[in-house]
Amino acid sequence: MTNDMGEMGLSYAGGSNIPDQLMYPHLSQQIVETALPAQVFRQLFFQYPTKDQSVTVPIEDGSKTAVAARVGEGDQIPLVVSGMTSTTATVYKIGQGYFISKEWIIFQQFPLVQHQLKRLGMVMGNTIDYDCAQVVLGGAGTTTSCVGTSIGMDMTVTTISGSIGQYDIIEACARMYSNNLTPTTLVVNPVGYSYLRRLPMYNSQMLYGKPVYENGEMGHIEGLVVLVSVNCPTGYAFVINANLNGTPLGQFTPMGYFVEAMPIQTIMKDAPHLDGFEVYSTALYVPAVVKGECIEALTY
Repeated sequence: MTNDMGEMGLSYAGGSNIPDQLMYPHLSQQIVETALPAQVFRQLFFQYPTKDQSVTVPIEDGSKTAVAARVGEGDQIPLVVSGMTSTTATVYKIGQGYFISKEWIIFQQFPLVQHQLKRLGMVMGNTIDYDCAQVVLGGAGTTTSCVGTSIGMDMTVTTISGSIGQYDIIEACARMYSNNLTPTTLVVNPVGYSYLRRLPMYNSQMLYGKPVYENGEMGHIEGLVVLVSVNCPTGYAFVINANLNGTPLGQFTPMGYFVEAMPIQTIMKDAPHLDGFEVYSTALYVPAVVKGECIEALTY
């Protein structure tokens, strides 16, 4: 029998080579595929790829209910200079690294290698999701306390204090419509999810002919796509006018931009002093909320 140690990342001279299991694109694929599902809040932002460290994005400040003037024959047409402001967003870098020992490669401990790569991808994706969630929280245009009131199947109105009620969601949507914006998305954390899941109007087969929640997905509530993120701040839920799955952005500047100078990248380094390999992942981005009216924050 022959043992080609080169296939396991070792040279015949005893030195080390980067093993195939860690080479690009296999490495990037493992990390990126794990990072993408964790980025719940990111999909609420308008994607803004850039090659610059800082970008200037426009913010329209005109009236949300503006109408054109009725002009008589020969009359001067009114000239309106729409208020326009801007903000500068500067990207920052995040990064994380993991160590993979040479023994894992020699003894073909590929499940351990795969786990480290997926773990790195999860950390990167979770960081992006957390950053986007904090920006949404800080940029919310309106924050109101949930009353916890809902109407039951027998038309009885009940209130469960400290929870999200049906009326809370409806009233948040109404406030957004009053700003001439269309609410598209409801984001909750796992606790908020549990409150909504208990309400009969959102899970009763008797009302809808089939459960609203199917295949483990939240589906739609009050016309809103429902997303669940562990990074949604404790005690908060958000009704948002967002760029989600082609839904309308509204009449004005979108809720926010995800300015990305460099998507998730991977770096593989031989580490002879540690007798192994160092795997790093980095990304350059910044999420920026530019239109707070597109966010209705609910506390409970």
